[in-house]
Amino acid sequence: MLGIANENSTWGYDRIQIALCNLGHDISATTVANVIKAHGIEPAPDRRRKSTWKTLLQAHRDVLASVDFTTIRIWTKSGPVTCYLLFVMELATRRVHFGAVP
Repeated sequence: MLGIANENSTWGYDRIQIALCNLGHDISATTVANVIKAHGIEPAPDRRRKSTWKTLLQAHRDVLASVDFTTIRIWTKSGPVTCYLLFVMELATRRVHFGAVP
């Protein structure tokens, strides 16, 4: 329950209770609220305001990518040509994908 609350800072007591019910735990939203408060975790709106960019990036690292677009001047037999380069880097794997158009 505490892990769910920490990992999902926008979820309130009711949403956490529903998630626990889906996992087979029959527990009330009031019990969820009492346990979370007893461990010093703020309610959902306060947790969301206190979360950091680092927390957000760590939670979504597997689906985030960095994208950039640039131009490159290439000299060919017929003279200079401008190529447009788009590249995407997956943050989790650091794998880079390129796409160039002359």
